[in-house]
Amino acid sequence: MAILILFQTDPGALGEIVKSVAVIGLAPTLLIVALWAYKNRTDATIKYLEDQNRQLLTEILRGKRS
Repeated sequence: MAILILFQTDPGALGEIVKSVAVIGLAPTLLIVALWAYKNRTDATIKYLEDQNRQLLTEILRGKRS
């Protein structure tokens, strides 16, 4: 039924329908990719800050022992 409606529309509208379906179909995928990249970047920042904190704590403890 839906295919018959698509064929009855003018050819220019068919391109718009295809573009709309592509956008709707790709939007969740793009959102997942963006969130995955954000998570990886955040995880890397947290790991870097933990390493820096560990180094600073080591230096502070080393200074108190002296």
